[in-house]
Amino acid sequence: MNKLYVGVDVGNKGALCIMDSNQKILEVFVMPTFQKYMGKGKKVKLRTFTDNIALVRKFSEYEGKGYSIVFGLETIFALRSAYGSMNMGIGYGLLWGALEQFGEVNFFTPAEWQKNMLNEYKSFIVELDTSDLKENSKELPIGLTRHFFGNDILLATSRSRVPHDGIADAIWIADYLRRTDNV
Repeated sequence: MNKLYVGVDVGNKGALCIMDSNQKILEVFVMPTFQKYMGKGKKVKLRTFTDNIALVRKFSEYEGKGYSIVFGLETIFALRSAYGSMNMGIGYGLLWGALEQFGEVNFFTPAEWQKNMLNEYKSFIVELDTSDLKENSKELPIGLTRHFFGNDILLATSRSRVPHDGIADAIWIADYLRRTDNV
């Protein structure tokens, strides 16, 4: 049975990447943004995979084609308010529940997959001090994605000019799952 590896970056600029066992990227989704009114006319932008029905349909298609699916989600949220934490937690829980229907869900910290990426691809990383991982945590996945997959995969829309770091993170989370599966 063929396997799919789904990397999910749940951050503020989150994304989801579906990769096969040959490191071929099948699809990339950017986490949608929606606006919520908080009373007194205050409007807040929230980012979460709210359309879980669309995700269920997407993974049903892959499951129908004989794929087994492995998911990877990051576990750390850096939020500023109790309200934001609650909303992110609800969205995270809904996403987790939707994904559990289709396969194994793995949880790990950003530091785990980033350290693994550094070790695996160190020959492609020039003049990078691994103690700088925190500072370079956005640039490194973007640079490696450009090297292996090209720049176009990093653009959220056809009109985008700036690479979407959530897409890069989702790609390398999926790759981390692919490389560490059954190790």
